[in-house]
Amino acid sequence: MDKLLTLRTARFSRQINTATLLRLALALAITLLLMLGSLSLGKVPLSPLTVLHILFSSEDTSLAFIVEQLRLPRMLLAALVGAALAVSGVILQSIIRNPLASPDLLGISSGASAAAVLYLSFFSVVLGPHWLPLAAMLGAGLAALAIYLLAWKQGTSPLRLVLIGVGVSAMLAAVTTFILVFSPLTTTLSAYVWLTGSVYGASWAEPRELAGWLLAILPLLLLVARHVRVQQLDDHLAQGIGVRVQWLRAGLLLVSVALAGA
Repeated sequence: MDKLLTLRTARFSRQINTATLLRLALALAITLLLMLGSLSLGKVPLSPLTVLHILFSSEDTSLAFIVEQLRLPRMLLAALVGAALAVSGVILQSIIRNPLASPDLLGISSGASAAAVLYLSFFSVVLGPHWLPLAAMLGAGLAALAIYLLAWKQGTSPLRLVLIGVGVSAMLAAVTTFILVFSPLTTTLSAYVWLTGSVYGASWAEPRELAGWLLAILPLLLLVARHVRVQQLDDHLAQGIGVRVQWLRAGLLLVSVALAGA
């Protein structure tokens, strides 16, 4: 039987599975090693010790420029994007009760893509690129809202969410293609690059902006995180132990939309 670590204060009590804690520590250590490896590899190969020396020293050299200005922003951007999509996927897997669920399955990614392509094609010149994450989140949110309303029948069920999500995802993919066909050529090319996804050419501005959006979402995530596993129970059983299933499901979906959209 797994050992449990108990944390208790006057208003807070929490049990943590030590085996889970060890697995998280191992995953974090592997992630840090992979991040160090990504900073070492490139056209100019560097040893991990050299990279560590550059990161923890203030020397202004050409190698420092390569690591700190070229590789580090891209690595951090990729890590933040991966973390946001991973947490969004975990939430959706709990809602759908299927380990294969992901943001693109419910049309969330398609909604974000359609809104972002629309913004890039017709509004980015006037408003600038800084509001692109907000446009993507609005698109993802509208797609999720449409799916939730269409799936509503005295409440929502995971099966209806999946079936309607697949249909909405296909429709939004067609909308994205339609926008690309009628948008100016220059913006169409940039939209295709954005849809393909790349960290090439990323500077410190991109990870800072994304980190800002994720920090804004973090309080809401912390508020609903402890209820994620409840969604894996049958709806009637969850209601029987006092959980407001539909409100909780809507809140979790909102957090997942914000993470995937950002």
